[in-house]
Amino acid sequence: MSIYDEMKSAGVEIDSHESDHLHVPVNDTTREILTRYPEIRAMTFTDNITKTSWYDIPFQLMPSEGPKWPPPGGISTKAYRCGTCLEVFHTVTNHWGDIYWCKNCGSTSRSVCIEPAPEGYARPIVPTIKTRIHYYRFNMRFRKENLRWLALQADLENMHLKCFTALRHKAEILKDNGQEEITLETNFLFSNQWNSTTSKVFDWYLGTDPDTPDIRAGHWLEMTDAMKQLRHDTIVCGYCGYQQKSASRLPFHLGCLDYEALQETELALLRWRRIDDVTDREPLTNQEQWLVPLYRSRQTPSVSIKKGEELQARLA
Repeated sequence: MSIYDEMKSAGVEIDSHESDHLHVPVNDTTREILTRYPEIRAMTFTDNITKTSWYDIPFQLMPSEGPKWPPPGGISTKAYRCGTCLEVFHTVTNHWGDIYWCKNCGSTSRSVCIEPAPEGYARPIVPTIKTRIHYYRFNMRFRKENLRWLALQADLENMHLKCFTALRHKAEILKDNGQEEITLETNFLFSNQWNSTTSKVFDWYLGTDPDTPDIRAGHWLEMTDAMKQLRHDTIVCGYCGYQQKSASRLPFHLGCLDYEALQETELALLRWRRIDDVTDREPLTNQEQWLVPLYRSRQTPSVSIKKGEELQARLA
């Protein structure tokens, strides 16, 4: 019987995070069960809404019957086929969905997982939104194309788009000037880019190639009001990248306080920030210094749950 089975049999409320982290409330029942698994490192966190304490137990969201490893959403090495070069490569992920990167050619087009998913795994439904993508390609050796490029630059800057410039990978297909409709996924947002149903795209992208220094080629997106609103209404933790709708009752993501790698000098990174706000996070104010003793109290050794509970009792 696994720790998941024991929690379920005991009638414990079960939740999850990132598909494979088991979340259970801190109480006498869960504390007793965890003491029987000293090899498992469980962290505690406080729910931002209910203010109750919960355990975060990594990689234990699986019953003892059925697929053992990797569990649905579990971390493992999987095979993917690139949508650009069509080559198969292996990389570590925590899901059986698509990714937007190829280890062989460096393409940011969609790479499809070709590993069979375990029984019971259901790919999450991803919300989407539509806009139009514009492609451009100019040759600076020709005066007319040079002027068109300068005019486009001015127009995009007037739209307040920030240009993302990167080395263009060899497999990237240069498209002629034109436009088409594109579907963007909105389950995870970025300040300057989007995952589409076919590739990763940017608000404004310029690809460079030292072999063709006279070519200016890339794309830009029509920024709809709905796209802008999504970025404005979503907040993100600067330390772990967790995102949620802007309804937090506190200015900080307190779920990160249990991470052993978190340093006291990095506490300001826990500050929630809207996706469309690209300014640096401010240091803690005098009124926010309450976060420091809370951080120190949460950074307790967790060699075992029992020792951690004893230490917490002494600190109290």
